Amino acid sequence: MLKIYLIRKKRQGIWLELPTTLTEIEKANAALEEIDSEHLVTSIIEASSSVPELPEYLRGVVVTDQTLMELQFLSLRINGMTEQEQSILGAALKIEQPHSLIEVVNLSCNMDKFAVYPDAHNEEELGQYLLQQRKINVPEELLPFLDCKLIGGGYADDHAGYFSDCGYVFRIGEVLELVYDFRHLPDPAYENNGYFLLQFDNGKPNGSYSVSLPASQEKLDLLKKNLGITDFNDSMNFYLNCSIPGLKERLPCGCSVQELNGFAKLLQGGVLDGTEESRIHLLAALEAEAPDSMEFAAEIAANLDHYDFVPDMEKIQTPADYAYYIIENQELFIADEAVDFINYDAMGKALLHDYGYTQTSFGPVSRADRSIHQLPDELTTLRLFSPITAELYEKNEWGDMKWDAIHMNGRDICKYREDILSLIEREHLDTEGDRGLAVYLDNVLLGRKVYGMKPTVEVWEGELWGVLEVQTHGKLSAGEMKELISEWEGQCSDGWGEGFEQRPIKTGEGELYVSFWHSGSDFFIRPEQELKGEQTQGFGMQMGGI
Repeated sequence: MLKIYLIRKKRQGIWLELPTTLTEIEKANAALEEIDSEHLVTSIIEASSSVPELPEYLRGVVVTDQTLMELQFLSLRINGMTEQEQSILGAALKIEQPHSLIEVVNLSCNMDKFAVYPDAHNEEELGQYLLQQRKINVPEELLPFLDCKLIGGGYADDHAGYFSDCGYVFRIGEVLELVYDFRHLPDPAYENNGYFLLQFDNGKPNGSYSVSLPASQEKLDLLKKNLGITDFNDSMNFYLNCSIPGLKERLPCGCSVQELNGFAKLLQGGVLDGTEESRIHLLAALEAEAPDSMEFAAEIAANLDHYDFVPDMEKIQTPADYAYYIIENQELFIADEAVDFINYDAMGKALLHDYGYTQTSFGPVSRADRSIHQLPDELTTLRLFSPITAELYEKNEWGDMKWDAIHMNGRDICKYREDILSLIEREHLDTEGDRGLAVYLDNVLLGRKVYGMKPTVEVWEGELWGVLEVQTHGKLSAGEMKELISEWEGQCSDGWGEGFEQRPIKTGEGELYVSFWHSGSDFFIRPEQELKGEQTQGFGMQMGGI
């Protein structure tokens, strides 16, 4: 909690509780204007906070647009702190004695540079703790004769520390990082040692909250309290950021908060040693196995030392590269007269299979204690249906297009099916090849599992529907299906569909513009079987080759 008392030159002012909305800020400015319209400089004369030490460092701060953003950040950061974290922040303020609001903000982002000896609230208790935890080496026979207060006092004199409600807080010796440079404020939940940053929004004013993972259960419970929920469930969406480049795109779709937290704790436990090599090895192993659950992903990370990575693996980007690698490094003899007639791609695929390697974007990967999980070669087809609409600009009597369009629904545009299909075919890019829109999938694991995504249209029950035909290597998990639908909706609204609806279809009546997406509450995307019902014959999953 953070409240500030704002004044101008006159001593009368108003309290403003943070975080707040733009509307409340405008009300505060109006109230200050009524109190004192002559002086425009607003400053903080008093403050109240759940971090009792904080007001001392806010008094006298001149409130500008910049400092108001910093104060908003600080209030959000405090609201996301547990009681112990707030106590550590208060102690850190006393230890560091910041001279400006910028320094306070930076200090709040460096809590990992402080540690706490719990239950040590004075010098005697500190001395007892140090002896109990063997922080000081003393012969056993001398323990009964030691003065714990002297030990604790001496330790406190030699260290930058402070006795707080949660115990003795002290600097661990690391240099404070410059997280905030006066230009870009980090997320309020930023942590130097965080792997994942989850951002939530409950739809209410000031209802945006974040959490950095790994996090304690107490921290997650506080997040649920702030969001006004009792449990994290499938309906609670969040945006995921990751501090490890490339990892977010190689995590299974549909990860829960608890699963991500468990995976973050696993990474913190030593899976990554801070080197680029360990990062590449983790990403390559995940990409090779294409796990469809976080349980499987955790098994891969926990057994990373079981994986084998070809030296200079980044140079082997294709099966053909692997064939050349084997020829060069294993001195595989190929007669000169045969060199120009070998299909090196096919040869590389065969060699990868024989040696138990799976090709990834980082190079070949194998595993010593078992085979790499392989996706089925056979393709499964599913289809996603969604309503489409159109705008028809008719010709006037002179042959020009009218300004006002006629809105048309799926039933109205059935007769234009062939014209729409022709435009869809023209919109296909050669760079997409047989895979169509699947080449644009953000999630690498989903991109491995989904071979093709091709838009089309189909008449059902007298209406024309937008359809996405999807070919997959095996059945998609619930998380993968949710991600696929989200990706397709994004293509409909901002990607492929946005371009498509700007292309006129010439008709006898005028120009038709077809939309595969609209912002109304009646828009949806559903699998064919869900839309048409399980009893419908002739629809559903079909099997076929590439």
